[in-house]
Amino acid sequence: MKNKVVVNISGSPYTILADESEEYVQKVSSYLDSKVTDIISGSRIASLDAMVLAGLNVADDYFKSLELNDSLRSQLKSCLDELSQAKTKLAELMKANDTLSSQIRSCQEELSQAKVKFAEQKRDTAHNGKNF
Repeated sequence: MKNKVVVNISGSPYTILADESEEYVQKVSSYLDSKVTDIISGSRIASLDAMVLAGLNVADDYFKSLELNDSLRSQLKSCLDELSQAKTKLAELMKANDTLSSQIRSCQEELSQAKVKFAEQKRDTAHNGKNF
């Protein structure tokens, strides 16, 4: 549904039909009006010429925003790629950690069994030594 919004740019009313909300249309027209006012203030430029120059300024802002958007998208893609690599590396390290933890447990079990055998052998040796 189209919204009918009356805006004021450079002292002149304009009726706008827009799909966007009235608040949004007012915000956009206020932005353009401030650009026109900036150009007119301190100069003797005609209103139509000021609007054309303001339109060029707005177009300049738009294209600079597109360039910034492209740059930010590129940076975001780079960060996402780095994150993906870090996640892969983390998974590898966690797997290696699990393997090492398992090996440590196995070594601890072997050590515990060796201690028991050593204690048994020591006891047997001490016991057998007394029988001679």
